[in-house]
Amino acid sequence: MKKRRNKKRIIIAAVIVYLAVIGIVAVWESGRQKPANPDTAAAQEEAYNRKKAVIDAQEAAEQQAYDKAVQLLDYDVDGAAMKISPSDCYSIMTANKLPALSRMAAEDSKKYMGNLQVLQKIEKLGIDTASFETPELNWKNVYNRVSDTMQKENTFSDKISFTGSTASQLNTLIAQSTDAYITIESSTVRMDEPISMKSGIALDAAGVTFTGSTDDRVAQAVIAEDCTNFALYNLNLTAGCYEYGIYIIRSNTFTIENCTISNALYKGLVMMGENKNFTIRNNTVSYNGNGAVFLNGNISNGIIAGNDVVDNYGTRNLTAGIVMTSMEIDDYYTAYNEFKDEHLYNLLDTPHDIVLYQNNVKHNNSSGIYSDGAYQIYIVENIIYQNDKEGMCLDYGTFGAYVSNNIVKENGGRLRQSDEDLEADFVTTFGRLSDGSSPAKLPGISIDNSAYNTIVNNNVTQNYGSGVKMVRSAYRNIIMENSVSDNNKGKSDDFHFFGIEIGHESTPDEPVKGLDFTASYENIVCRNIVTGSNYAGVFLAVESYCNDVFDNTILGSEWYAIECHSNMFNSMPNNIMDQEILNLYAR
Repeated sequence: MKKRRNKKRIIIAAVIVYLAVIGIVAVWESGRQKPANPDTAAAQEEAYNRKKAVIDAQEAAEQQAYDKAVQLLDYDVDGAAMKISPSDCYSIMTANKLPALSRMAAEDSKKYMGNLQVLQKIEKLGIDTASFETPELNWKNVYNRVSDTMQKENTFSDKISFTGSTASQLNTLIAQSTDAYITIESSTVRMDEPISMKSGIALDAAGVTFTGSTDDRVAQAVIAEDCTNFALYNLNLTAGCYEYGIYIIRSNTFTIENCTISNALYKGLVMMGENKNFTIRNNTVSYNGNGAVFLNGNISNGIIAGNDVVDNYGTRNLTAGIVMTSMEIDDYYTAYNEFKDEHLYNLLDTPHDIVLYQNNVKHNNSSGIYSDGAYQIYIVENIIYQNDKEGMCLDYGTFGAYVSNNIVKENGGRLRQSDEDLEADFVTTFGRLSDGSSPAKLPGISIDNSAYNTIVNNNVTQNYGSGVKMVRSAYRNIIMENSVSDNNKGKSDDFHFFGIEIGHESTPDEPVKGLDFTASYENIVCRNIVTGSNYAGVFLAVESYCNDVFDNTILGSEWYAIECHSNMFNSMPNNIMDQEILNLYAR
């Protein structure tokens, strides 16, 4: 026992001596350290001050831009629905030190871009392209302006109850009422005719079942024509006894909220002609036979937010989940007028200044979102998932679109297309894969005959075709700071796809005068993270010119990080890559 105690004391003493030695050495080493070099300290302080001066200068410039922008707004900024910050008001070109969008020499610009239709459209509308440089301010301003207008003007003073059993009886009450909020107290209303809205009427149908026969459909479940200030709340339109669900013609200041619009023979929600100041919020639009939400004409100052646009049928471009089109209108009561081959710069009655915010656009048999010539539209924080064609198309003269913070996932599989559908898209010759789908897969985001669009901070992942594809004739678009991962999901023996594609489909499927068939020019692809088994991370087609591809991280591509088949100048500096570059211009 005594020996054990002595051994324990020896161990404790040894530990104490060890710690004392360590302490002495540490003190001695600290004493040996040389005093800080005053020159080095001064240099560090000078570097810090330079950086701080740059930051302070940018913050001052942002504040100056904010003060200028706020002076032009006609609503209470402090109480606005969307908070506007100084950085929102500052040019993204300047803030991100991007090159100018117009970069060609004057002679080349005239040669390659002098007659492009989408640029002529911008000029005819008289829009200053510099206004596209503040997209965060722009979309929040539209959202706030519309919200302010609706709060002030979309109101109703009288309260009325309806206890009848048919749409015709409800129409009689609507016709007799003025500035009224009508609550339907009946449990069931039979659709013996369309519900006809008028100005100054709100309709609340919470808990009501609308019935009718699919053998004797009414033209529309609800129609509003030439109305100002109306609202539809809590309508549950699921019976399918109508050709269209809610149909709006040339109307202003209206709300459609918390409605279910399903099983229409054709489309669920339609706007035709000039419509202004509206909110379409928290609705479900599903299982309609020929598309879901369809906007055709000079439609502006709108918010489409929080909706579920899912599982709708129809496979053509104009039967997408949400369509915004400039197609000429011959018949306001038909939401699918005959296509006329017009120069796109003449199609100026088109949707614009519309915010698509936090919608779920899923499982539609066509594209998720299709812009057919709309401009200054803002597609923010949506989930665009498993649509059978493209997740999103910016086509046919779309410009000034802002696409930000969306999830664009698993689109473009062409799993549900008939032979007739594939023939209409000119891809029947490629046959079908073993799962029955077409091998001609489609991208998450498609850009075609479009300009000055900003695609930033999106998660574009696992799409069957390319992640982001500029099909042809794409000019001065910015593709920046996106996560583009694991696309090329539909690769096959005959087809492969890319992370980001700058394309040139130079041969028209059929003769048209409304499109240009040029290469893509003066686009910026920067600071994206492109990962996964793309055939190449970034692809540039033949004759692509003056495109800048820089500061990207490109990892995991099958063949090349960047694959450029153009023998014209495109810049590709400062990319982080684990594969090589193929650049025919450099050879």
